[in-house]
Amino acid sequence: MKGIYEGAASVFAWLGMPDDDAQIKDAIDLMVKSFDVFSEDIEALDGGIHPVKWDKDHALFPHDGCSDTDQAWRTVTAICDLPYFRRVWIHQEATTPGEVRFWIGKHNFDGDLMLMIVLCAHRFAEVWEFPAGLAKSVGMRSHIAHVTMARVDRERPGPQPLVDILADVRIASCADQRDKVFVALAHAAEISTMDIVVDYDRSLEEVYLDIAHFALERHGLDMLGLVYTHGPGLHPDFLSLAEAPRLPTWVPDWRQRLRIMALTNEVRVLEDGSPIYNPLPGTITKYETKGAALRKRLSKTIMAPTCTRWPAGERSSTHAGKPRATHEHSWDGSNSS
Repeated sequence: MKGIYEGAASVFAWLGMPDDDAQIKDAIDLMVKSFDVFSEDIEALDGGIHPVKWDKDHALFPHDGCSDTDQAWRTVTAICDLPYFRRVWIHQEATTPGEVRFWIGKHNFDGDLMLMIVLCAHRFAEVWEFPAGLAKSVGMRSHIAHVTMARVDRERPGPQPLVDILADVRIASCADQRDKVFVALAHAAEISTMDIVVDYDRSLEEVYLDIAHFALERHGLDMLGLVYTHGPGLHPDFLSLAEAPRLPTWVPDWRQRLRIMALTNEVRVLEDGSPIYNPLPGTITKYETKGAALRKRLSKTIMAPTCTRWPAGERSSTHAGKPRATHEHSWDGSNSS
């Protein structure tokens, strides 16, 4: 599949059949018109957009709530909210470098139009006259924004590391939770067909352990930043730790639909020299390391946060002890639990 998408001259992405064909046509026409106007403004301002120009008198979004333009923006919002953008496998087709055409019924539009809508909605989110429903639907926490930014990342020069792609697809939906790993294998620059094989005969635990071992060998402590364990009552809406099977504490649980990045992407150093990592807004986690340096392969010992919970049945040899301030565990590259 990787070769098919990477070598394709263009990709057709099917969004489904519309409820109202005429409304879809009006919405796409508005997207095209907006693209032309926004492009002219960007060119005139040498890459910038001046939000003051976009007020209640601008023809693109009159704020009366009942005009044809407002209806067209509501239809654009409905397109952005389609279930298609929540699926994990669209990260293969919708983020492919090159032309991507989205089809809905007999109508289609270029992926660049969708990118423009997302970027402009972020830019104009504070402008009262801009359609509020659209700004909310394509906000930074939305699925379509996540997919769009993933496409931008893939178009940048240089390879994409596995841990970054795994973080990108973590919030997506899928029927088989192994797919969150398998779809990432299709994009990762450092993965070959011999490193990890897409094999649905392997259990979820085996697949997650395979990718965790590989990520530790290639990226060191980066992968540990994708591990999230929670205290009682913290972020229950995003967690699936109660689901079977239970995983070792050092293995990221991709069933958790969280937006967190690899450890070294968000590391800062305190005055005492201790690194800290902010995995979620409003949280702060302090890590102490022994015998291991950031961006080096994990060996010896790492001190994990105090909220770490050890799954029942996990081998005692996995953990060296549980000091009062932190839980300490070691991994020598050979333990699988």
